[in-house]
This record gives sequence, C-alpha cells and structure tokens, in this order.
Amino acid sequence: MAAIYASTCHLKRRELWQSLSNLQTQYKALWCFIGDFNAIMGAHEHRGFAIPSRAAIDDFQKWTDNSLLLHLPTTGAHFSWSNRRGGIRHTERRLDRSLCNQDWVDFCTSISCSTLVRNRSDHFPLLLEIQCNSHKYMSSFKFLRMWSTHDNCKETIANSWKEPIIGCPMYILNNKLKRLKVRLKDWNKDVFGNIHDYVKEAESKLQDIQLEIQSNGHSDQLMSLEKVAQCDLDKALERQELFWKEKSRTKWHMEGDRNTTYFHRLAKIKNATKLISYLKNGTEVINEPSQLAEHVVNYFQNLLCTNPLVQDTLLVEDLIPPLVGDSVNNMLTMLPSKEEIKNAVFDLNKDSAPGPDGFGAYFFQHYWEIIHEDVVNAVVQFFSSGWILPNFNSNTLILIPKTDSADSIDQFRPIALANFKFKIISKVLADRLAQILPSVIYKEQRGFIHGRNIKDCIGLASEAINLLHNKSFGGNLALKIDISKAFDTLDWSFLIKVLKQFGFNTKFCNLIQVILESAHMSISINGAQHGFFKYLFTDYAINSGQVINASKSTIYPGGISQVRLANLVNLIGFNIGSMPFNYLGVPIFKGKPKARYFYSIADKIKAKLSAWKASLLSIAGRVQLVKSVIQSMLIYSVSIYSWPVSLLKSIETWSRNFIWSGDISQKKLVTVSWKKICVPMDEGGLGLRSLISINEAANLKLCWEFLNTDEDWAHILRSRVLRGQNAINHHIFSSLWSSIKSEMTIIKENSCWKVGTGHSINLWNDAWCGVPLAQSLHIHQSVINGLPQQVSDIILNQQWHIPSGLNLLFPNLQNLVHHITLPVDSIPDQLCWKHSSSGIISWNSAYEFKRKKSTTKHWAKSIWSNDIPPSKSLLAWRLMHDKLPTDEKLMERGCNLPSMCSVCHNFAESTFHLFFECTFAQSIWCWFASVLNTTLQFQSIEDIWQLSRNHARFNSKVPLWKSEVAWILSNTSLTGNHTRCASSSSIRDFMILKRLNISIHPPLPLVIKEVIWHPPLENWVKCNTDGAANNLTSSCGGIFRNHNADFLCGFAENTGLKSAFMAELCGAMRAIELAHNRNWTNLWPESDSSLVVQAFSAASLVPWEEGNQCADKLANIGLGLDNFTFWNELPPQISSPFVDNRLGKPSFRPEEGEIELRLWHEIWKKIVENEEQERKMKRELVEGIIIEELESPVIFGLRVGYRSRSEPVCAVRRNERSVSRVVCQLCFLGDLFVVSTLAP
Repeated sequence: MAAIYASTCHLKRRELWQSLSNLQTQYKALWCFIGDFNAIMGAHEHRGFAIPSRAAIDDFQKWTDNSLLLHLPTTGAHFSWSNRRGGIRHTERRLDRSLCNQDWVDFCTSISCSTLVRNRSDHFPLLLEIQCNSHKYMSSFKFLRMWSTHDNCKETIANSWKEPIIGCPMYILNNKLKRLKVRLKDWNKDVFGNIHDYVKEAESKLQDIQLEIQSNGHSDQLMSLEKVAQCDLDKALERQELFWKEKSRTKWHMEGDRNTTYFHRLAKIKNATKLISYLKNGTEVINEPSQLAEHVVNYFQNLLCTNPLVQDTLLVEDLIPPLVGDSVNNMLTMLPSKEEIKNAVFDLNKDSAPGPDGFGAYFFQHYWEIIHEDVVNAVVQFFSSGWILPNFNSNTLILIPKTDSADSIDQFRPIALANFKFKIISKVLADRLAQILPSVIYKEQRGFIHGRNIKDCIGLASEAINLLHNKSFGGNLALKIDISKAFDTLDWSFLIKVLKQFGFNTKFCNLIQVILESAHMSISINGAQHGFFKYLFTDYAINSGQVINASKSTIYPGGISQVRLANLVNLIGFNIGSMPFNYLGVPIFKGKPKARYFYSIADKIKAKLSAWKASLLSIAGRVQLVKSVIQSMLIYSVSIYSWPVSLLKSIETWSRNFIWSGDISQKKLVTVSWKKICVPMDEGGLGLRSLISINEAANLKLCWEFLNTDEDWAHILRSRVLRGQNAINHHIFSSLWSSIKSEMTIIKENSCWKVGTGHSINLWNDAWCGVPLAQSLHIHQSVINGLPQQVSDIILNQQWHIPSGLNLLFPNLQNLVHHITLPVDSIPDQLCWKHSSSGIISWNSAYEFKRKKSTTKHWAKSIWSNDIPPSKSLLAWRLMHDKLPTDEKLMERGCNLPSMCSVCHNFAESTFHLFFECTFAQSIWCWFASVLNTTLQFQSIEDIWQLSRNHARFNSKVPLWKSEVAWILSNTSLTGNHTRCASSSSIRDFMILKRLNISIHPPLPLVIKEVIWHPPLENWVKCNTDGAANNLTSSCGGIFRNHNADFLCGFAENTGLKSAFMAELCGAMRAIELAHNRNWTNLWPESDSSLVVQAFSAASLVPWEEGNQCADKLANIGLGLDNFTFWNELPPQISSPFVDNRLGKPSFRPEEGEIELRLWHEIWKKIVENEEQERKMKRELVEGIIIEELESPVIFGLRVGYRSRSEPVCAVRRNERSVSRVVCQLCFLGDLFVVSTLAP
C-alpha cells in the first residue's frame, strides 16, 4: 500500500506517476494507492466556474490506465476538497481517492472507501476498510441460463411440469414452480455439476492429449480424441461465459464472443465494492450487520405505511374531468387472449432480474411451449375473478445507490424485483393502458407516454432559462422542485379516487386495488433477505401524501433583486443554484453551446474506455462497447444541442484508439480508417455511427420539429426568431437556435408543401406545385411584393379561384395550379420532407441524409452472420479491407524490420502469402477442398491461420496442420450445432455437414394450403381485383359476384403504367368507384396483393392468387386492351375458373412456414356467434378498433384529394335481425386516398 500526497504542480506530478509505475513494475504484488492525488479524472469531478486543466487530467488518466488501476467508489462527500471561497470563486474537486489493481480486489472480499467529517482541513479525510474473510449467506435460488445448454435440462423441466397438481390455476402455477425449483437444485448438484471444475477438467484433458501428440507424433486415434476434447472444452467455456455474464449483469455483450474474463472481472468488482458496510443515521454510524439490517427494514416500514395526516379534500373532483368511456373500460377489463398473454411474456426483457421465486423472463420465454397453458390459465383467472393468490405478488427490494457517495439509507433507491408470473399480469394491463394514456394525461407529462418525448421537457427548460435575464415586474426565477420519494409516498386511496374520477369503472379500479394490496416484500441487504411486510404506501401534500424535498429543490434566479430572492429562500427553504446545471441528465446553460458545458459528459465517456476493460475484451467486444455504451451516452444531449465539432472529434479519436489498441492515447499503424468504420455493415463498415454525422442529423431533426410541432419550446422559439416566414439575423440568447438555424435553408431546399387551407404557404417562393412559381414563371422579387402572397388568396371554398388579374399577367398559372387537387375539408398545410416516404424527418432518415454513403459490398452479408463469432467476422473484414498487421503492411508504414513467414520460414510475410501461398495454408486448403469437393472461393476466411501464425511467432510453437484441422472441426461443429439455420435439401450439402460433424437441421416442410373462393354474405357484393404487367405496360381487372356466386359484372383496363403494384392499386380504386356508381354499399373487396390488402387490414388476410383466378385472367385480358372494357355478361375467357369458384372447388398453394390463412367469413362467424350478447353491448373492441353503434346507414364512395392523416373510420349498421358491421378505412394511394368499406 502506498500513501500519496501529490504536488500541486502537474509537471512534478508527472515525475510521481512515473515513479509509481516503476514501483509497480519492480514489485509485482497487490497494490493500493490512497491519499491526495491533487488531480481529477475529468470535469465531472470538478464543480466551479474555472475550467480544469486538460493536460493534468490526461496525465492522471494515462497513468491509471497504463497501470490497470481501478478507482474505488467513495461514499460520503463526492467532492473531497474545497477552496472554501464564496461566490463564483467557490471550487470543489475530488482530489482524494483510493486506487487498486485487480490482485487487490481478488484478495479482498469487501472493500469500502468513505469520507469522514472535515474539521480544520480543506480536505475530507478518507477511511479505507477491507475485509478478507468471506461472507457466507444462504444464496437464493435463481434459474441460470447456462443450464439450458445441457441436453437434459429441458427433459427435466418437462417431466416435472407434467405431473398434475389439483387446485385453482394460480395455485397450480405457483406450486409447479416451487416443485421445479427443488428438482432443478438436485439436478444441478447431481447432473450439471460445478461449471468451474468442469472447465478445469476439460482443459486438463485436452492438454494431456496435445502433449502426447507433441511427444509421440499424431495418429488418427489421438486426432479424434483431441477433436472430442476440444468440443468438450468449448461447451464448458460457453457455459462458464453464460454464468459470468449473468453475474456481471452486462447488457451490451456480444453473442458469440467469449469474454469470460471480462465478465468475471466485473462481477468480482461489484461484489467487492457494492456491499453496504455502514450507514449513517444522523450523527450515528451503524456498521454492525444486524443493526444495519434492522435500521433499513424500519426505515422502509415507516416510509411505506399509511400517512395519518392525509386529508381528503375536493381537489380531485375540481381538477379532473371524466374522460374514459364504456368502450375503453370494456377493453381494459376483458379477458386476455392467449396471443395477448404470449406477447406480454415475450415483450419483457429476457435479461431482467427474477423475483423471489428465481424464475425470470428467460425461463418463461425459453420453455413457453411447456408451461404456456398453466401461465395463460393463471392470468385469465386474475381477470375473471379479480383475485390474486397470497404471495403470488411477492417482491424483493434491492437498494441501488443514487450516487457513488451514498452513505445514508435515504440516498439509496429501492427497486422492487417482482415475480415474473405476476409481471405478466401487470404487463397486460400496462399495454392496454398505453393505448389510452395520451388522451387522459396532459401534454406536460412527456415521459413514458407513447408519442411523446421527454426531450421536449429539456428544450422547454433550456429556452426558459435563456429568458430569465429579461426584465419583468417582480423579477424572474426558475424552480427545480424535487418530490420526496414521489412514488413511494403516494397514497393508494388517492390513486383509486383519481382513477374513478377519470371514468375508470369499478371492475378496473378493483383490479388495480387488488394488485396494490397483494404486494408483499422483503429487503435484500448484502445478499441476505430481511423483513417481510405488506407494501402499504402513503397520500399531493394533504391530498396525495407527497411532500416537497426542500433540500434537493433549487431556485435559479434571473432578473430578481437580492432582497426579494433572500425573502423567497427564507420562505420556502430552497437552495440557490447557478448555471450551468443538469436537468434530466443534460446540462442547462445560457447562450450558445460551448465545449466547457460538455466536458463532464466527455470525461465520463473517457473513463468508460478504461485500459483494463480493453485488456480483457477482443476487438469485436470493444466495438460493441463503443456502439452500445459510448454512443448511447451521447445521443441524449446531442439530440438537444449542437456539440462543438472539436470535442466530437476528440471522442471519436478516443473510441478509434480504444478499439484498435485498447489505449485511448495510443494509435495503431495498420487500421481501417474511421470514416470506413462508421458506415453500415453492408457497405463494408462496422455499423458504428459518426458522431459528427449524428450531431448534424440531430440538428436537422430538431429544426424540423421547431418548424412543425406544437410543443411549447417550439412555440416560444418561433415567436423569438421568426418574422413571418423569415428568420432573424441578430443575436439572441438561446441554446437551441444556434443549433438549428443553419439547417433552415437545407429543410427549405429539400421539402415541399402539401396544400390544405393555403394559409401557411407562400404563393410564389414556396415549393407547393413543383418548382416555386417565382422560378418557373421567372418573376422578379420586386414584382412579387405587389401580388397576393399566400396560396389561400387563390382558394375559395376549397376550390381554386385565381383572380382574373393574375390570369392576365401569368397565363400559365392556371395550368400549373389546377393539377394540384385540393382536399374536400379544410385541413392545415403540411410541410413534407422529400427524402422520406412518410413526409416527415425521422431520426434514421435524418442520419441517412447527413452521412456519407458508400457502395454496398457483396461480401459483407457473408462475413457478418449471427452464426459466425464476431471476432472471426472481424478478421475476415480486416482481410477484405487489406488491413491485417502483417510484416508487409508494417513496412509500408515505415517500420524497418526483417520479414519471414513464421509458419513455413521460407518467404517474406504478406497477407496473400500467409493465407494462400504458405505450405501450411495450402495443406489446410487441400483438406478443405476434399471436404467441399468443389473449387474453393477465398472470400470466406476463418482466423485459424492467424492463430497458427501467432502461436509460431510469439509462443515458439510449431503448428501441425492436422492439429489445426481438428481445431477447425471442433469449432465448426460447435458453431454449426448451435445455429438455428436450416440446411438445404442438397445431398452434397448433407455430406459436407456430416463430414464436419454438424447435426442436420432440415428445412421446414412445405405446408399445402387449401384455397377456396368463398361467396360473400347475403346482401353483400364481393369484388375480386388483380393487376398484371409486362415489359411494356400494365393492366387491371375485376369481377363482381353476389352471395349466390352469380356474375354481376366485370371490367378490365390498360393502365399504361409499368408497375404491377400500381396496376393492382388502380384495380382496387376502379372497383370501389364502380360499386359506388351502382349503389352497392355492402362491398367486400378482395385482392391477392399483400400490399393492397395491408391498406385495409393485415397481411395474413391475403386471398392468395389461387383464390383470385378470375380477376387475374381479367387483368391479363386488359394487357391487350386500349380502353376501359366493361362486361355485363360473363366473359368466356374466365368461364372455367368462374365455375370452379361457384362449385367451391379448392386450389392448393404450397407455403413455407406457419402462415395461417384467415377468411373473412370465419371472423364473421365469431362475431355473430352470440347475438344476444352482441345486442347488449353498445360499444366493443373488435380487432383492435373501437366500433360504435350508429343509427345512420353506412355510406361509402370514392373521395379524391390530398393525402391526410386520419384514423380508420368504423361504423355499425343495424338491420332487423342482428347487428351487421361495415368497416370503412382510408386507403392511401400516392397523392390520393380512397374511403372504402370492408366486411368484418
């Protein structure tokens, strides 16, 4: 252990860092450094106006990285030093800390570093506590994913599950899980065994065989034994990787890359440093385990009990209107279907932690085919009975520190781990509620609501802060208010009262109340369970039980006097804050974004790229770390602010160096350029995204939202920077405007207007009818100023009405304008982005517009496959880019070194020689050619040759090509037997797979579907339409038949288009138009085009071509026609399929997979199955669409106009016997839309 007191001069500290490095090199041992380092790791460890020195930060981080030191978290004061000055000169930093190497962590079972009370010094003293005795707690059961890799696991579960249990569904599910838990414990002990011992035995066995080969030479028997031993070791290592992966709780890991050491290191660090060794209770320090547990349990029992001071007032009745109707209540409380329950199970995160019973999402999803019936019955029982089995809703409270310096119980966040069997019920309810929440929750609540973005809160806060300096009567200030334990202290009676006031019925409220009252929980403290109490919560202030936490609430003053500010602080007890400050994890500041505002985020990213992580990860693992963790840390703030490009380039440099060398300050010679890496994989990249392009895309999307959304921040900013349709040129204080003003021109050049009322569109300068009229008519701006300015000036009653004066001045104006069809209703104008099919800028479309595109690489799809380990794919990727660090490439970059192939010792080392010309490589290729029995294609390369070269070069091992063949066979067998891909039916492929010892996965058999044309219901007309196309033109056709399958009429038409899809759309449109002209209101359209059918319902309802033969033949007739042709009599060309349809003769369609053919009449039978029950329900939910009963008959027809966003229109038509349904839906066709009717 070394006690550190570093100099305040960073040049002298460099000498100290070098001396400490030499000391570590000289004495290889357990090392711990503690004391005053007089250095920080980044701006996130600094608070004050002055900017910390970047050189000193870089020196300190470089030393800790090179020494592979871990920074131990310090509880207590986060900033350990203060200059104790007042005002803006006040500065705080984390100068004192503890560092240790991995050997120190492995030696200690518990490590904790905390600050003590500061007296006269400007530093907080540090207390380092270590324990070397092991803590033994009775571990709770948890289903481990590695068990699923054992062949006998599924059989064990199935045998236990099929044994009957008598009782209600919840009781059956509960007890089957309990019984399975006991069986799995015994099975793990007797069959599965200790995974670590299994790995050691497999390694020892393989090593013995390889030593025998080296000593006595190879033989077929030894080679076969080596192959089997390698497979056993790979399986053992895979199980060990899954074990440590679960222990480390790392979510960004790469499937297929074995990073066992990394996962083990994370798990060890968490176990050693996350133990709660002491807690402060006021001035008292509690460190005795039993007293610690008692203190925690008492705290939460007092917190989660009912507050007797809560009073019931009329606040709820005065503020909340009834918004929920009967149809919504019926939807919320109806019995869930099997499909809905299954979707709830598989939508939940499979990596989430399990509840007290130990069975998490992975178990329920992986073994769904075994347990699904009991799970479905238990969930249905809850919705039908409104009752939950005792302890079914049990939870374990896990204490997560809010900060690294948490040292009192109120600084820990309780997270409840619920039993997954109960989470299914809550997930079903949550999914149903998500459909209606936007209609009952005000727009100010933007988080966790579909269609809303919490980013808008940050935008509003940023604009408000930038207006604080404006003068106003009484002054300006901003309040940042914290609700103490906002969720934990909410009184449930208050919640039920709110739900009822919104209009939720008694049944739904009872379901919620049953869930709340059934919750029981215990608290996990350092791995041991303590307490078991009911989860009773407490009542806003008097009404809800929630209180404001004044110690965490802040006032940010603007133009307000100091006297008034002091009075406010004394009145409400809030702290006085200064800018910049963090809000929802994003810095809030005044004015243009500057680098110093983002240093804290950048330094946190830099700290994530630790050298000890890189040393334990493959290059593929580092790529995934950068992609999943680093870029995700930036995306939130980048979506709000325009970051300085220099800072983004620095982060990209750190990421690039981390990937290639594992050290953010060290650059490798032979690497693929960053711009090639930051392209999609199919274009030859690694799928990373350029931070500069991300920032530009975020600015573009933010500018689009500024122009088109109704959010508060956009309203405020538009009022400040727009004068009419033009932007201001002078400076204003705004953190957002500087980010988006440069994108205004880009959006204008790449957008066009869709005309509604015309009030928002400039008649001459905006693109609304192609090229702006000022350009197409060559009108000077001075002339435009005296003319009508808005498109609305030439619209009257939603019809074009061009003044006669304009017609005289511009004769071509009428021709240009009249090809634009106006909507029937007065709808707002809409700005449309030209590079998106939806007309709006999404995040992906913005990034695609900004990034530099490359050509698609034909080899990329073969390299990047889910069935190839990423590290192997990465080697092949580097080979295709010719960026492998061979001697040849190193010499090209200035390295003078003698070159010799380390395998054959005959030629200089180059990429081509190493892979294709070396005698060792040729032996491998010859063997592989005999396996494939074909000419080899050298685009797919495995890393066996790279591995052999490295063993020979760095480990002085002479590779034997037959041993490497056995290595190839074992790894190929392991990968091939784990893939879900199906093999082909080729005998040649079958022989190759058998040669490589891969189990055959036959392709799914063809499912022969019987396809029958079904006549419509009585008083309905069915129309089958189709399209046809050749190299020159396309056509459409259709046939109308009644419920007796009688021919009513038919048509065919040459559309003149070259697209079969457009012809099919035209056929559907023409059919609806003909039905409207003949007053056929009950129309049942049918098409064999999935794209056309998707506009009406779903792809699974496609009437396959075999059931659409009449329309198909009519469409082919149309190819030879010049004009529209209509038949009142049956055309002879379609008589044969027409008779087959009428007689109900089936056609047959071969189909792969499990696509289920659903017919309209089957749905109709389900709907009218119980007519008596149907009559009682005024409203109901059918196929996810709310259908209301209307008195007026259904009217449909052709409606032509510009595309408008609209929800499906649904109606009900009443007749004498039963309720018949007609679903009307908008079908968008280019710039036109069709209102059509569908049978149920």
